[in-house]
Amino acid sequence: MLKKEIALPLAPHQDGQPIQLTGFIHEPGPYLPEQKWPAILFIPGGSLTHIEPDIATNVCLSFYNQGFNAFFMDYHFLTDQQPPLMPQPIIDLATGLDWLHTHAAEYYLDDQKIALMGFSIGGLLASLLADLPYKTDFIQRYHLENLQLASQALILGYPVTDLTAGWPHTAAELPPITNNPDDYQAMNWLTAQHCPTFVWNTATDGAVPADNSITYVAALQKLGVSVEYHLFHQGPHGMALADLRTARMNTHVDPHVAHWQTLVHEWLREVLAIQSPFNEAD
Repeated sequence: MLKKEIALPLAPHQDGQPIQLTGFIHEPGPYLPEQKWPAILFIPGGSLTHIEPDIATNVCLSFYNQGFNAFFMDYHFLTDQQPPLMPQPIIDLATGLDWLHTHAAEYYLDDQKIALMGFSIGGLLASLLADLPYKTDFIQRYHLENLQLASQALILGYPVTDLTAGWPHTAAELPPITNNPDDYQAMNWLTAQHCPTFVWNTATDGAVPADNSITYVAALQKLGVSVEYHLFHQGPHGMALADLRTARMNTHVDPHVAHWQTLVHEWLREVLAIQSPFNEAD
């Protein structure tokens, strides 16, 4: 496994640390034939104040072990610039997605099989990034015309999809993010060209109400977009893998909720048409 840390050509965080893309990459070797690996770009949550690299690493490794070249990325936070923060995180993530495309051959990526994944507020950013290729006004306004922004699948875990639907929790928290929340409502960016989407959350999430997902899924269905949705009956916010690899508290471990991992990998193999490189006889 190659671990790659890429400092992207963006203004750094307030503390001087670069905006960074971290990848876990399969490489051919003496006993591993050269091939192109599907890729996943994971956008962690963290209330737009931080990400948790140790948790993001374990999420990525779970996908690496299922045959993906897996990347996670940070982005500008609320403390990094004068408010409002938006749209800078979207621009950051667009730069990271373009990096995957432009370095696909070098790192054995199949850039026709890229899945975006976001948890919590990272889910909002991932959903907007998935629809960015069709948002020509945004692309022109922020000079993103030369970036390659295609993706073929979207995975959302307990996502924010509407900044006025329960997160942030108070009106005072919204202006530092944006003065125009409708501009960043995921449903407002949807088109019929939106990629196949997998969404999961828990009914007892006290931080991001399940209505965020339910409304988003309904909008996808109305457009005729392929969507799979799982609402687990209980579980707190921030469960990630829902097992010991990402648990910050006992309630983050739930074998039933952890089934989302099996479900999403079955789904990914279907929607990305991922096949084994080996013959049955091998």
